[in-house]
Amino acid sequence: MQTLRCTKCGKVLLEAEGEAYIRKKCPKCKTINEFHIEKGIIQPIHKSN
Repeated sequence: MQTLRCTKCGKVLLEAEGEAYIRKKCPKCKTINEFHIEKGIIQPIHKSN
């Protein structure tokens, strides 16, 4: 299990397992977080606006 945290405030968003591409909006700071999980490695995707 991998714990996914908001890249801005650090709040735990969810726990994921396996390989996935996840977009999740933080309920605390309203930041949209994107994660790419591959082979147990979490890679947060940072996009400049």
